[in-house]
Amino acid sequence: MKAISLKIDGIRLLWLSALGMLIVLLILPGFVRKENWDHLILVAPVAANTARLSGDQLEKRNGDPLLISYEIESEVSVKTLNNSSSVILNATNASYPFLTGYQMVSGSFFTEKDQKEKRRLAVLNRTAAVNLFGSTDICGNELTLKREHFTVIGVIEDSGGIKSTEPVARIYIPVSAADEKDPASFLMKAEQAGDEIQAKYLYKSLTESEGSYTFFSFHKIMGLLGELMITALRISCTGICVLLLKRISREWMSDLEELKALFAHQYLRELMRMQRRFLSKLAGKSFLMASAALLILFQFLGMIQTVTKWKETEVLGRIFDTSPLGCYAQQLQHIAVLMMILISFLFMNLLILFVRAKK
Repeated sequence: MKAISLKIDGIRLLWLSALGMLIVLLILPGFVRKENWDHLILVAPVAANTARLSGDQLEKRNGDPLLISYEIESEVSVKTLNNSSSVILNATNASYPFLTGYQMVSGSFFTEKDQKEKRRLAVLNRTAAVNLFGSTDICGNELTLKREHFTVIGVIEDSGGIKSTEPVARIYIPVSAADEKDPASFLMKAEQAGDEIQAKYLYKSLTESEGSYTFFSFHKIMGLLGELMITALRISCTGICVLLLKRISREWMSDLEELKALFAHQYLRELMRMQRRFLSKLAGKSFLMASAALLILFQFLGMIQTVTKWKETEVLGRIFDTSPLGCYAQQLQHIAVLMMILISFLFMNLLILFVRAKK
């Protein structure tokens, strides 16, 4: 009696763990904020010692139909009239807000003309504005970066993506006003969602290095997260089929033995006339079992298809990029890997339950 109770509790534990993993798999993609980044390709190095790209060459290619931006990060000390603090300095170009979609809180972002004329202008994100000035209405104020005076012309929203519990203070300046003008990576807006051909062609025209870069498509990684969520739902449907098989398999086998006994004493026509209800139930159970078996097979083939489709994709390759978009790309990669691990455990639960259902 105790052994039976432990067996039942073990099965319940498997179902509860499967339910918990399914809930997590459905919730995880919900933590990803919906950004209009389907056309963005992040070209990033895969090692710290990768040669930097030519900022001048990137700017010559920037424009219609390609839109290119980048971030050159450094940590600096900034001084205002009544405050001083350490911030992340982002040297970028005028295309940055158009690619990322980050909204301006007040003022405006610097323009291509400001960049060409090497004006010392600064755009603060919301966190930096509040930390340094206590307000977001700060256009016209001045601050000092590396002993140079910059005029604040706008405040932009904090970086998008997965919201951090501790927002980072960032200041954006034109790359022409920065000491370093060559970025390690760049962001490109493709003409079609997820199109990497233009990005690869552009990168190869800028550098001779092979295998030292990766192309991260936000369109593809979001598609991968969606497919993984659908796979989890299909696994849950298969789990229901396993439970269905467990409940009706014994009855079906018993009915099949009874049908064989009836065949031994009655003709088929007589059997169909007198045992119509029994035959209908047997046919219904047979249909349910066949459907459950097909759904299990469909799920198995779907798993193989998903693994085959994504095992060589570059969206799960290593990215060496500390910019906000680079960090966001790495967060999406971590979510995808976590979902794959959970799906593997969910599938193992399914196999164990299926084996127990056959006993």
